[in-house]
Amino acid sequence: MGQDNTHSYFEPLNYSGRLRWGGVDEAVTGRIGWLDRQWFPDYVGQYAGVLGERFGHQWSQISLDNGWEFSLWRHFDRGRRDRIVAFSGVTGTDPEGRTVFSDDYVVDNITYFRDPNLIEPLLGDAQSAVGIRSHIRYFFDAFRLRVPSMLLDVVSTPLVAAPAHRMPVDYFSGPTRVEGTLNGQPVAGFGFHERTMPCWRPRQLIIVLRDSLLYLPAEAVASSPLTVEQLAALAWRVKPQIDRYRYHEAHRQLEERVRPALVPITEPHRSHLDRIVDDLVDQISFFS
Repeated sequence: MGQDNTHSYFEPLNYSGRLRWGGVDEAVTGRIGWLDRQWFPDYVGQYAGVLGERFGHQWSQISLDNGWEFSLWRHFDRGRRDRIVAFSGVTGTDPEGRTVFSDDYVVDNITYFRDPNLIEPLLGDAQSAVGIRSHIRYFFDAFRLRVPSMLLDVVSTPLVAAPAHRMPVDYFSGPTRVEGTLNGQPVAGFGFHERTMPCWRPRQLIIVLRDSLLYLPAEAVASSPLTVEQLAALAWRVKPQIDRYRYHEAHRQLEERVRPALVPITEPHRSHLDRIVDDLVDQISFFS
């Protein structure tokens, strides 16, 4: 959050006891999960902005079935077009407790979910009043993480559709299923995925649309004359107009070129993509 000399410590935990939840009451044991602690010279939100608007982040913790643990942290400076800033990287701990780190990693956002507006953050009304929060908000969902130096290549898939929590800012955190490879061997596991990075500005929504097209499953485009790469490239051609604030031309390209290309895509993917186009048009129509 903009502070030097910030430190973080993760401690793996073992669990045993009983779980009582509604009508469930059973003995449980487990080894998945970390206790995390942070130290800051000043209050953690000292440089986050009066309404907590300066930064967004993505945090994913991964516990694999071979005993490895990983933590992905990405920090975004929202005032500089969501630039990834320090500290960002991937930390891994092997079954013996040895730790490795890399800031050479790739995150591919496979899907995004639209905030269903079921939870209102504590600062939501104030953020909306000054124009730094929109009624349209998309967040990272399923993603692929690759770390070449660790030979890690995994996909994290949400187990809860839109796990919102009532916090000062938009905050989503929920459990995930993780599958992929480590050192060339198949691995699986569980984790969590925490996000405070809303995508709602036109420059962000065009990225949401491109990624959502690029990572469509094969069955979704079986009837389309275009590949997912061609569909994503078609949407991406709108970006120069958005970057130059030529919203009228961007609007025309979306309606005349992009939206017709979505027609052969199967449900439920087509409706989701149409909604993204609708939201992008909504965000630029005032200027068209």
